[in-house]
Amino acid sequence: MEGPSKTIEEDAYRAIGGDVGQNAFETVNVIGSGDNLGWRIMEGNHCFDYVHPNDHPADCDTSGLTMPILEYQNCNVFSDCEGISITGGYVYRGGNEEWDGTYFFGDWSASFATMDGRLLAGGSHSETVRIWDVATGEVVQEIHSPRPYDGLDITGVTGLTDAEVRMLKQLGAVER
Repeated sequence: MEGPSKTIEEDAYRAIGGDVGQNAFETVNVIGSGDNLGWRIMEGNHCFDYVHPNDHPADCDTSGLTMPILEYQNCNVFSDCEGISITGGYVYRGGNEEWDGTYFFGDWSASFATMDGRLLAGGSHSETVRIWDVATGEVVQEIHSPRPYDGLDITGVTGLTDAEVRMLKQLGAVER
């Protein structure tokens, strides 16, 4: 991770963390012991050249890297954006089943000129990132996040913790 904002333990083997990007992307990562999250060659899911940080190369070697489960565009670079500095949060484990396993987090602001923090959530059962207006409590936008394990059948796979099964399902895996 290049700039972890907060990391929380999901289970004994994995943690979830918000990662402040270098220039263009803010990310959420599921981190396992020994994972290589790609800092200096990756920014989010994009190849990165630290010598030329505004130029993202088209190709790079991503073998052995653990990619983020969620990313959004930084307002310093993009006009279609969500913020400039992810602030890590918590995985919900309460009585509301619809929110169970959802990672709630925030972003400091959409610009350095104003402090208009945003509350976001990712990994919910609908596989979207929801953005709330902190003043009204209303959802103002939904972003569909990538599902890298979409359709992967994990029926009969042994050795996974309950938390790992939940996370795989949130990333698109299915049990038939």
